Amino acid sequence: MPVLKKGSIGPQVEALQRRLKELGFDPNGVDGDFGAGTQAAVIAFQNSKGLEADGKVGPSTLAALNLNGASDSTPVADTPNGGGNGAGLSKILNENDYKQAAEQLKCEVAAIKAVAQVESAGGGFLPDGRPKILFERHVFHEYTKGHFDAKHPDLSNPKQGGYGETGGKHQWDRFNLASTLDSAAAIKACSWGKFQAMGFNFGLCGFATLEDFHAAMLKNEGEHLKAFCNFITNSHLDAPLRSHNWVKFARGYNGKTFKKNKYDTKLAAAYKKFSK
Repeated sequence: MPVLKKGSIGPQVEALQRRLKELGFDPNGVDGDFGAGTQAAVIAFQNSKGLEADGKVGPSTLAALNLNGASDSTPVADTPNGGGNGAGLSKILNENDYKQAAEQLKCEVAAIKAVAQVESAGGGFLPDGRPKILFERHVFHEYTKGHFDAKHPDLSNPKQGGYGETGGKHQWDRFNLASTLDSAAAIKACSWGKFQAMGFNFGLCGFATLEDFHAAMLKNEGEHLKAFCNFITNSHLDAPLRSHNWVKFARGYNGKTFKKNKYDTKLAAAYKKFSK
């Protein structure tokens, strides 16, 4: 079987999608079209097996999927973070990862942990292996110029909010549907992973393309941390992070409405907790 990847189509992709679904990794449809949902499911599966999480189905992933023996219910881990770390980046951050990032930003480990705690309750992935996301309908509206407002007001709306259930599968359902309307805008409209980096900030996060950013966010928490460090440096938020100026940091990281969510006070409380 040739390497299957995003953009591949045909019966082999359909068989792959069927197998992923059987193993508990929802590809968002069994239609023979290798899209964003299938890529996310493949990466989640690869993470669970400790394989290189590149989203492509080559010999190693194919063997782990056991496509030729699909009736064999190979157990799959509940966590996305088993195995090796690939490219020197950890699937789940450890103390050494935090220390290296703190050295880079010249801040305390507790400050970085505080941001992760407030943004994602400290974890970058869902139990099914997909990164935590939050779909922002007002951002999707902005990047699609309101083209889908009338037919899809829950996905495209000039008003912020309308999240529904946050932090879980519901956000992926929204993202997957939005992706069928405008894939690039859907990626830009989500905050991703452990530090909830917005997709439209992919350049500030150190990525040449939106596609590179998206692929990285699907991989591991190490990539999330790398994106965070780049964003902090490029947005000149390293100084307020170092000095624990949570009001200034919150305004730059969370936006001008940060007071509404008490973002600065949550950061201060989380920092105090991790400083002990």
